Amino acid sequence: MPYTFVYGEKRSIINLEANLFTYLNNKNILGNELNNIACYSENNFAEVYYDSGEIAEQSMMSEKLLDREIAKKLLEKADASANSFNIFLAKLSNKNFSKSSNQELLELFNRYFELLSGVFSYYRFSRPEFTDPMKEKIVAEFKALGLGEKEIANILTPKLENQISLEKKSFSGSNKKRLIRSNPLNSRQEISMAFPQHIQLQ
Repeated sequence: MPYTFVYGEKRSIINLEANLFTYLNNKNILGNELNNIACYSENNFAEVYYDSGEIAEQSMMSEKLLDREIAKKLLEKADASANSFNIFLAKLSNKNFSKSSNQELLELFNRYFELLSGVFSYYRFSRPEFTDPMKEKIVAEFKALGLGEKEIANILTPKLENQISLEKKSFSGSNKKRLIRSNPLNSRQEISMAFPQHIQLQ
């Protein structure tokens, strides 16, 4: 089964686990349909690999975002999920845990984990591996109509900054160089060696 390297970044194990649980618990949300994923984590740096065949299938499903109503509902639910998480965090910041029982702490953690995983679920449909194939098709159609590169860029660039554009800006430049290792090849080889019957890297 061939796997493709998708991304590598600073990420704690709990954060990575919450991210991956979206594929188990939220397959009804666009972008969470994958079944086969391999991860390598060391010193809070994670690298994630997707089943190459499933990536191809997922890129086809990204065309659903061209439906204005589907995209609108996804964005509304993403906003509601983020708000619920922020409200929960605000309550935690004002809570005194000195008298909390182990059971109460466990319930709070489970709720935190559930809400965090929910936020990741709605983040998924905006990831490049999901949206880039759709964007390439749109650009090809514009070019077929005779539009130039600058005209296409003006059409596809949001006039107002949104959460996605702000995250891309914060991740560019020196910040990106700081988070992404220059050579993740060693860990990819280690994954392949650990699961030789299952992992073929592309």
